Amino acid sequence: NARMPTRPASAPEISIEMRTIFFGFTPVALLGRNHPVGIFFSALLFGFLGEASGRLQLDDIPKEIVTIMTGIIVLAVVIINEAVKRWDDRRIQRRAAAMIDEKMVEAAS
Repeated sequence: NARMPTRPASAPEISIEMRTIFFGFTPVALLGRNHPVGIFFSALLFGFLGEASGRLQLDDIPKEIVTIMTGIIVLAVVIINEAVKRWDDRRIQRRAAAMIDEKMVEAAS
């Protein structure tokens, strides 16, 4: 049995693989908010976008449009998640302050 010699991956191959992983799986996890159901629907969305890029090229629309759409979706999700987190933090702080004030009034009477 003659074995084929294995060669180590070159830097460009590793770079392309890492870029594929980062831009392929990270947006799916971000959009799905690391929840299995969310990741499922997120993967469906990005799978649809990936499939649509091939069909768009048949109509002379550049495939980079899908990359731009993916970037816009990821940016929107990150911004919305941060805004909701800040709003929720403020809500929790207000509720805690109200509870402390209520306890202070009870203790004073």
